[in-house]
Amino acid sequence: MDTAQTLAFRKILTESIKKEASDLHISVGSRPMVRIDGSLRDMEDEDVFTESSIRAIVESILAPEQLTRLEKDRDYVLVKVFDNKIRTKIHFFYQEGFLTL
Repeated sequence: MDTAQTLAFRKILTESIKKEASDLHISVGSRPMVRIDGSLRDMEDEDVFTESSIRAIVESILAPEQLTRLEKDRDYVLVKVFDNKIRTKIHFFYQEGFLTL
């Protein structure tokens, strides 16, 4: 079952694709940021992410063994397909002690 955070993540991912963003940045204490034409832009209509909301997203995407590896190595890269149509490469890592995507 999708959590509210997972649904929010999919919405943000879809919006970043519509905006033709090359990158989507998600970190604690910030709104999502997209890179469009080489410039980072704040997604002003979105909420600021909390540590728990990012943790919920990560736990919904990664399998338990992948999560264990992320915790051990503090870094993990995954290629994932959402809804059988959105293929993404996600870099999970810790920045200043917080999970970041």
